[in-house]
Amino acid sequence: MSNHIYTGSLKKKAVNYSFLKKRLDLNKKLQSKSFSKWLFKKIKVKKNEKILDVGCGEGAQVKQFIKLIGKNGNISCLDINQASIKKLKQSIHQKNNVQAIASDMKNLEELILHKFRQKKYSLAHSSYALYYSPKRLEVLNTMYKYLENNGSIYIFTPCLPHGMVNLAKRFHKIPALVEESLKFGNKVLEKQLRKMFWEVQINYFQSEIKINNLNDFKLFYRSTTYFKKNKENNIYKFVQKEIFNKGHISFEKNVIF
Repeated sequence: MSNHIYTGSLKKKAVNYSFLKKRLDLNKKLQSKSFSKWLFKKIKVKKNEKILDVGCGEGAQVKQFIKLIGKNGNISCLDINQASIKKLKQSIHQKNNVQAIASDMKNLEELILHKFRQKKYSLAHSSYALYYSPKRLEVLNTMYKYLENNGSIYIFTPCLPHGMVNLAKRFHKIPALVEESLKFGNKVLEKQLRKMFWEVQINYFQSEIKINNLNDFKLFYRSTTYFKKNKENNIYKFVQKEIFNKGHISFEKNVIF
């Protein structure tokens, strides 16, 4: 596995706020099942939990954690995107038991040692984030290092098969870094977690992206890390034909945890 996942221009697009926001909004609008509802059926959050959230974004999970941990629990969270952290802070009104910092996750240990008030965690979490980092295994090791005894780690990452990627592959080459990121959960993450814990539970979230107009497809495809401008018209012709014939075009989307 390459140690250069999402570097350079790919990383810029992966973490760019406008592209992230489009992907999040479109997934929420078009996905057949709610990832958030599924996730919180899987994560066992206790009252007074001390939570570390790596790659928290605008706080989709943080906001749910707040409701579950009570006033004596706390959350330390970080995201590389300044705009996302700002939006999170605005939405939770600077709660005393939530500390949110804009930083690259490669700096996680430094943040814990020198910035976060909480130093040990009962639960560490990361959704749709860890696989972006070229230091992803070092970050995972840090999450484990600062767990309390009997603490838990929950990592959610996209996996194969990925319908949108498979469609794009019919028209152009997908960057190797994108292909590798989709294998991270099965090929790397599971193996590492089994070295850390006696008990590892693997779950798959399976949903469908259903698009019934070309404009939504264009927004979705242009926000991906594998968008190719010189190939888009050919893809759009195919998609328009599918929508005309079937009323929609759909793709499977899977997540491993």
